[in-house]
Amino acid sequence: MDFQTALRRLDEFVSYEEVKEISYNDKNFDLGRVRDFLGGWGVDYSKLKFVHVGGSKGKGTVCGLVAHYLFNAGYKVGMFTSPHILDVTERIWLDGRNISEEKFAKYIGEIIGVISRGNFCGLTYFEVLMIIAFKLFADEGVDYVVLEVGFGGRLDATNIIIPAVSVLTMVEKEHADVLGGTVSKILDEKLGIVKPHVPFVVGRQCAHIKALIGKKMIGIGEKFGNACNVFHVDDAEFLKGIHFDDFNKAKISNALTALVVLKVLLGSVDVEKFKDVFNGLNLLGRVSVKNVGGKTVVLDMAHTKRSIHNLIKFLKKRFAGKKFVFIFAALKGKDVSGMLKKIYPFAGRLFLTEAHDERKFSVLELKKIAEKIGCKNVFCEADAVKAYKNALEDLEKDQVIVVCGSHFLVGKILKTISLP
Repeated sequence: MDFQTALRRLDEFVSYEEVKEISYNDKNFDLGRVRDFLGGWGVDYSKLKFVHVGGSKGKGTVCGLVAHYLFNAGYKVGMFTSPHILDVTERIWLDGRNISEEKFAKYIGEIIGVISRGNFCGLTYFEVLMIIAFKLFADEGVDYVVLEVGFGGRLDATNIIIPAVSVLTMVEKEHADVLGGTVSKILDEKLGIVKPHVPFVVGRQCAHIKALIGKKMIGIGEKFGNACNVFHVDDAEFLKGIHFDDFNKAKISNALTALVVLKVLLGSVDVEKFKDVFNGLNLLGRVSVKNVGGKTVVLDMAHTKRSIHNLIKFLKKRFAGKKFVFIFAALKGKDVSGMLKKIYPFAGRLFLTEAHDERKFSVLELKKIAEKIGCKNVFCEADAVKAYKNALEDLEKDQVIVVCGSHFLVGKILKTISLP
């Protein structure tokens, strides 16, 4: 099977990133089917040491920092993250490289074979990719696997493991239409990755969410016979005096979380070597700054009110004195009003567009929300590539284009930039 055929076969599996509505329940998100398939394929993941990373924002950055530090320290390291931006192989990383197209195609072919011979059905797009990652990491005998939660936590396919360390990055009210209408219900799902006798690292949180996590952890601790060892980044004494020379405060916050994770995992961390990793880490779609024909384009997957706030803080420092032209799209379930309220005071122009066929806010829906909160200089163009090209063509010397709101949008524009 070649790579293009493998991609077509992969697309036959249902993707909850693509469907219009998600029925979030134990049947659709059945952890047993993933365990059964891995067993049927002969994949023994029980000996792998996992770092399991959940949360709302910063998961990818924390995963990247932990994985790259471990790799640079001489360990054999696998990493599984989502979503991808340009190529599905981005999701499966081994010792500094994405999985090869040849090996990816080989594993897809084997999975199709296992399904045809056994009573395995209902696997999702995400689960197939995770299964490939587990197979690769088990075959290669990695020392550590850095594993990002795909959706929620409690019912996520990654939650079949018993990790060496569990992690919760910043939590916000997102996917409220699926995970629950309140932060409390969303937290219940995300805290579902907590396991007895497994260290649990909690990243920086806003005050009311930190307090809510504290209350919920009391109940979880009682359930597990007080066998939960919780490490709050804000309480880590060894972090005092550690500074990073970077405008991106969100990245710094995630770096502190990664440092605590590594300290818990290894017992000690070489801070200077970690800073080298921090300075060299450039994750696709996370505050990516591109020069396009002498014009500056910033692309960031920020899709919550808090992450937009952090993006704007970065923009104001990095591009002081510049004006900003925003290109924005969003998926259903996101706090569009909250995000646009952060954006419009700094937007010389605001292009509203679409970046997904099923779960999108249409430009008309976005326009209504924008008008309701008083946004000015708003332009609507459903075709994201056209919106980008229009913004780029009219961009003035003192302006910067900012693409945000959806990883689908960032991916589309990055592909456009990459074209000759």
